[in-house]
Amino acid sequence: MTKTIKKKPSGATKFYLACALIFVGVVLLFSGFWVPPLGVIHESNLIAFGEILTFAGALIGLDYSYRYKLLKLESDVQEIVKKEIKRRTGEEEEA
Repeated sequence: MTKTIKKKPSGATKFYLACALIFVGVVLLFSGFWVPPLGVIHESNLIAFGEILTFAGALIGLDYSYRYKLLKLESDVQEIVKKEIKRRTGEEEEA
């Protein structure tokens, strides 16, 4: 019996996947110039490109926004702990 280990994809993996999706979307848009009727980008291509960009943005944006919020929360908690330690040890009165 073997165990499978499920790892979450790293931030770099998500970033490269999002970049690849954006590249695929741009290729999809430009393919509208070479497929008959020439020079016309059909609205389905534009919709597909918009959906690809939305998904890529979700991969990049959600990861970075929540990472920023987590780091901010950690720094706020550290600051509160430092202030409480100073208050309890009486370092504020000596300084």
